[in-house]
Amino acid sequence: MGSRRPAGYEYLHRRFWMDDSVIPLYNWVTRIINPSVDKKSYLFEIQTNFKLKKRSDEEEQAMGSEIFAVVVPSIDDIRRLENDIRGRLDDYWMSIDEIKWLVYEALDFAKEKMAVDSAKYASYSVIPVVVGLDVCTVQQEGESIDDTIGRAIRPEHMFPLRLCFVYQRRGPGWRYNGDIEKSYILHKSFLMGLPRYRPEDDVGLAHMKVCAVCSLDSEATPAAQVSYLPCGHGVHSHCVFRWFNDGKSSCPSCGHRVLTDLQKGDLERDCRFVPGYP
Repeated sequence: MGSRRPAGYEYLHRRFWMDDSVIPLYNWVTRIINPSVDKKSYLFEIQTNFKLKKRSDEEEQAMGSEIFAVVVPSIDDIRRLENDIRGRLDDYWMSIDEIKWLVYEALDFAKEKMAVDSAKYASYSVIPVVVGLDVCTVQQEGESIDDTIGRAIRPEHMFPLRLCFVYQRRGPGWRYNGDIEKSYILHKSFLMGLPRYRPEDDVGLAHMKVCAVCSLDSEATPAAQVSYLPCGHGVHSHCVFRWFNDGKSSCPSCGHRVLTDLQKGDLERDCRFVPGYP
């Protein structure tokens, strides 16, 4: 992404708050990031609501939501927080400048709260900061509402959150599902390594008019990323994961065999970096 956002999208992240209740939900990762009880970790949980804004109606239509977190070992590590959070915010079409601005605001908020309530947070090993983010797809002049919905940013049009280098909650009743987790791990390096483009880019439109996996969904929409397989055919990024995760081993367009399985050594090495792996 460049320094400017694409037309037709708005991002609101003026809501920051501290929430002690989220700390136990990420104990498993904060112990890994910062195992020393004498040092503090900084947990930033992003609570995203996806919305649709119509020109003729002031009300916003909900288009889904998601929650993820990143953990950094230092409140001054701006670069690390920006790098960790950017992987998912790029999928929101947020510009580099907007991502930087969100990071600076979140860090400033955390520092201010810690200064005001220094006595309280002195004993904390994890500082929990929650960011409320609205990602709005805005109907443009002359654009039909169907076209606006077609390009709306929403979870089902993005890469599975479990494949991103961010962390998800482990609430009460969470249970490890070995089959699901191993499937994610098995395909992670392959899928994340595929070139991805937005369909509005010349490259995207030139190689994929219709996704071979979800062909009933008609043409590719500007909100959905396109991944290119080694044979050169494009498929929606969120569809290519479903395709190979369902046991397929070839391109859905030409049938060219695609080797996605990692060697055992690579698999064991990747396990250490995949959120959700014990």
